[in-house]
Amino acid sequence: MGRTSISEFNKFIKTKEVKIDTNNSVVVYSRVSSKQQLETNSSIEYQIKQIHKFCSDEKYEIIQTFGEKNESAKSDLRRKEFKKMMDYIKKLRRKPLGIVVYDVNRFSRTGGSAISILQDLQIMGVHLFEVSSGLNTKDPKDLYVIQQKLLDSRKENMDRINLIVPRIKDKMKEGLWFGVVPVGYDHYGPRVKNERFYQKIQKIVINNDGRILKEGFMLKLTGLHSDVEISKILLTKGLKIDRKKLGTIWKNPFYCGINRNKMLDEAVEGNWEKIISKKDFLRLQIVLQENHSGYKHSKKNDFTPLTRFVRCKFCGKNLSGYLSKGLPYYKCNSCKVNLNGNTSSKNIGANDLFKNLLNQFKVNPQFIELVELQLNKVMGFYNVMETTREKEIIGQIDEIQTKIDTMEFNLATGVISRDMFDKHSSKLKSEITNKSIELNKLSPTLSNQGEMIKNVVKNMGNIANIWDLSVVEDKQRLQETLFPGGVYYDKEKHDYLTKNINNFMLVSSSISTSYEGKKNEDKPPNDDLSSSVVSTLQISNSILSDLYQLHNILEEVTT
Repeated sequence: MGRTSISEFNKFIKTKEVKIDTNNSVVVYSRVSSKQQLETNSSIEYQIKQIHKFCSDEKYEIIQTFGEKNESAKSDLRRKEFKKMMDYIKKLRRKPLGIVVYDVNRFSRTGGSAISILQDLQIMGVHLFEVSSGLNTKDPKDLYVIQQKLLDSRKENMDRINLIVPRIKDKMKEGLWFGVVPVGYDHYGPRVKNERFYQKIQKIVINNDGRILKEGFMLKLTGLHSDVEISKILLTKGLKIDRKKLGTIWKNPFYCGINRNKMLDEAVEGNWEKIISKKDFLRLQIVLQENHSGYKHSKKNDFTPLTRFVRCKFCGKNLSGYLSKGLPYYKCNSCKVNLNGNTSSKNIGANDLFKNLLNQFKVNPQFIELVELQLNKVMGFYNVMETTREKEIIGQIDEIQTKIDTMEFNLATGVISRDMFDKHSSKLKSEITNKSIELNKLSPTLSNQGEMIKNVVKNMGNIANIWDLSVVEDKQRLQETLFPGGVYYDKEKHDYLTKNINNFMLVSSSISTSYEGKKNEDKPPNDDLSSSVVSTLQISNSILSDLYQLHNILEEVTT
């Protein structure tokens, strides 16, 4: 018997059938950063030309084109064309092979966010192709390079901001304005969209709308006219503007020549014409504070604001409002519950009863500053919890990504097979997707949280009167914000019962009540209740959104 050759055992090696990917469909995305770039250079045309040449050379079929417009890459899904592209890909049953861009910084400049989008695309089997370099995310090594380029684009953006922002601040301190001017002004300068207003030196002047608006300021200063009335008067003179917009205008110091840009450490005086003097503008703010509603309230359309908001405790159906002999009433047709809307009977009226309910949640004006202090501490504590959880999830995503990177390296060096890689990497990528979803569900922190708290707490000290002085539409919006889902009327006790309460209102009133209790103990109130408040209150995940919602509705109702 002859010597056995090891090569004879080759026939026992199982060979894997190589599947040829016949999918050659791609989508195309191109963009420039600004409208000026779009109109004055050939960047878009060059991108498109190179992309089409690349696709032709590689025998790729272009099934859809996106972009070809100016879109800033500071955000991703707020770009309309970019979002349209992503939605289009997600809806396709047969996904395209990839997205073709001229350069990855045309795809995105958001760094980590862009890498997360790439991972989502990879899970769908969609790759990114960069024409300028020939790189694509199908190749693990290319994927690493593309991810690094996306991070570099983000750093470049940040470096550019750090260079430009100080210059902008200096120019604003010299009296220049950056951005769109408010209604009533024309903006002349070197960086304007309308060619009619182009000139080398910036000049901001009052236009015809501004001259009409100046009369509106004078009318508002008297304190005798509502915003609705002023809006109608201005319309007869040729300026169409609604009362909500006027409420914003009265509080904008631009009209008295002051720049309050958030990039500045303090307000500065601008080099533009003033519609109202600084002295009169400050006087106007006092007038606005004294007249919270901003208009003379008319009762004729406001008899039954609680219609379809108050429910019957016994059957759960909405109470409907009606008039009888000129007096407002509410009734439940099923249970024959009937209550009056004013104080004509021995029982307190339904509307006044609701004001009593609001007063249960008011913040005592005596403790406003202390309540603000505690709310900032409570919200700060909540934000720390959210931030800690955010860091944990990001850390977990990084760990999973490290495992994927290691597997890609092992695949490239032959340590593991493609089958093994596909089996485990898809599971890991799915985990990243789930973690990303969890990350997105965390409540965001609010950059102007302190100012919002201050405004809301101030208004919560007078919440019943604010509701009473509002028009019926604003009453109803305020009701829904404070008590989502309505309130229930208990006929036996002649009282309202609440189930769902705005979380921020609940927390602020609880803190105020705590100070009331301290005061009644005949000793100075403790100025640090945050630990006890946090331990006794069940702070909902929606507390930040409840603050934001309550702030917005109060801003609208009281202006």
